[in-house]
Amino acid sequence: KLNHVGGNRAFSELLSPQAFGHGGATGTMLWIAPELDGFCVLLTTFNRWDYLLRISNAVVAAFV
Repeated sequence: KLNHVGGNRAFSELLSPQAFGHGGATGTMLWIAPELDGFCVLLTTFNRWDYLLRISNAVVAAFV
């Protein structure tokens, strides 16, 4: 699936809609951002999507 900025299926508010990946049910997230030539893998057992989104935003910010 693609990044849906502003929606509940967003990997990051800072990634473009071309980013794609998967969010797991147990606090995991993977995204690949072709425009940044980068990716992120978050493996946790902390099932709070709002916190995962904040962490993901921090990772994206490190790329730019």
